[in-house]
Amino acid sequence: MSEHIVSATDTLSRAKDVRTEVLGPERCTLITPDHPLPTISRQSGTAEPRFELFHFVFSVCSQKVRGTLAEKAITYGSNEVGILPPHNDNYSPQYVRLRLMADVATKSKRVSTFTGRSSVESEGFDPLVVPTFVDHERSLVLADSKAICLHICATETTGTDLIPRGLEEQIASQLAIVDSTPHVALLYGADPDGDRRPASVRTKMPGIHKHKIEAVQRYMQLAGGDAELLAAYRQKIAKEQAAAGFVNINCAIEGVYPPSRTWEQDGPRLSSERAGRLMGEFPAALLPQAIMEGQIKALIVVGANPAVSISDPKKTRAALEHLDLLVTVDPRMTETSELSDYVIAPALPYEKPDVAALTESWGIVPIMQYTPPVLEMPTGVIEDWEFVWGLAKRLGVQLTLKVGPYGAEYASIPGGLKVDMQNKPNVDDFFSWAYRNAPITYADLKRHAGAISPDVAPTIVRAADTQNTARLDLMPADVAQELQDYREKAGEAGYDYLLCSRRLLEIMNSSFRLNERVRSRYKANRLFMNPDDIAAAGLRDGQGAEIQSKHGKVMGYIAQDRTLRRGVVSMTHHWAAVEGSRDGHSANLISIDPRDLSAISYMPHQSAIPVNVMPMPGGLQTSDFSP
Repeated sequence: MSEHIVSATDTLSRAKDVRTEVLGPERCTLITPDHPLPTISRQSGTAEPRFELFHFVFSVCSQKVRGTLAEKAITYGSNEVGILPPHNDNYSPQYVRLRLMADVATKSKRVSTFTGRSSVESEGFDPLVVPTFVDHERSLVLADSKAICLHICATETTGTDLIPRGLEEQIASQLAIVDSTPHVALLYGADPDGDRRPASVRTKMPGIHKHKIEAVQRYMQLAGGDAELLAAYRQKIAKEQAAAGFVNINCAIEGVYPPSRTWEQDGPRLSSERAGRLMGEFPAALLPQAIMEGQIKALIVVGANPAVSISDPKKTRAALEHLDLLVTVDPRMTETSELSDYVIAPALPYEKPDVAALTESWGIVPIMQYTPPVLEMPTGVIEDWEFVWGLAKRLGVQLTLKVGPYGAEYASIPGGLKVDMQNKPNVDDFFSWAYRNAPITYADLKRHAGAISPDVAPTIVRAADTQNTARLDLMPADVAQELQDYREKAGEAGYDYLLCSRRLLEIMNSSFRLNERVRSRYKANRLFMNPDDIAAAGLRDGQGAEIQSKHGKVMGYIAQDRTLRRGVVSMTHHWAAVEGSRDGHSANLISIDPRDLSAISYMPHQSAIPVNVMPMPGGLQTSDFSP
């Protein structure tokens, strides 16, 4: 076994610094074969012990070393390191400097990920954990529990022979099994078949990684300009960020989450309606009002088409034209692009590398896929993220890339990747960071041609904690009131039908409507009706009709659909009835007046719209579309 030898003065000095400056005399005791409990103060002894152990009582790795010392009947200095908040003694500069004296600190990779295992051989060296063992006679610092135990057995012949001759291979095999067991993950996240952790551990574990990161950041302030110490702290933060996303990833507990009702919380408000954020975003239907009221003077649109999607195109268009500056990042000349002061046409999907991160969890089985560019990007063209990065750089804004659950408030998502704002990063840097906790590394994913279905353990849902008395509120008072108000509006007199939306396979909202293949297949937008309704209204299949609501009117062509219930008509949204009439779509039937919006989310009522269907003057009709 190779050894990293340092001077005896250094080991004595560094160990003493931890004892006196971090732990204090009450946690530094002497353990002997005759007195195995930590009751003998180090200060009462006349001679310093050869061996010294820095450990934590509940640490599995510390327990392995203490058990070995006990079996070998060895006297040693016991230094109890508090590793739980608020102490986190193991993050102190004095303790970290001691661990950095170990041979493994220079010869092993540094830990930066989390798998739930603690093996230095497979996971890497963590400078901020326990145990740490000092052999003062040999001026040796050891920072790996397996290496410590083997060193003790090789050095001392007293007590039990823990590695009998002839059993070396079998014992090594057992040690490998112990090293590969994710006992750390079970401490943090519990056994999915039953939480057998002590009550004190159960109460301290939720949110532990966030607390640990905060503690490391506090201790970093004490590192001064010590580059090696600062690097150790950064590696620890990276590990804990990975751990926060790893623990319990395949283990869920049945329970009820309290409602966040973020729109009621303190924070910025939109328009004179004083609307708060819902799922991290302001309601888009109030954007035109906020613009006209002067709250918003400039707007950057990335891959969206608010001139169509918000509804009430005339009011929305007027608001967009009222802006001092409108910039659209979109490869298509959409209705919003036509109103913009600047249009940035970024790289198209086939011209850039990408991953299937958005849809990886949508399938029956999990998939991962990297796709390289198949077309050369034209000179001068940039990716959409490069535009955002370039703008932020010029504004002096630090960008931080975060990955969180859909709808989470950006500020509430812990961690993140601070983007280099001086030198333009490579997209591989972003993907590598985003996939740092994935079952397959980004580098391996990139080397693989085609999709990969990783071997992911099924999610286990455990029974709810019996102490959790929270229950679902299936009908909050404000939701009940909103449904009652809507019920009264939906029954407005003077309208014969309720209009609902439908989709075409080839069209996604307002995208791809102008695609040549789509236009060749669908020459006009159709209003689908039950055949009995068509006959009762004196209409004909293929006849042009005018669809009228309280707020506007559009044109459509009658088409039969026997699956529709009587009194309900249906039309593809965001698509005009006739070619060349881009604004003549069903959004004209929808109001974005705050009085007509949903009371909680400020969403427009885009379905079950009361309408009448009237034949077009002159009996216009068409058969120039596919069935």
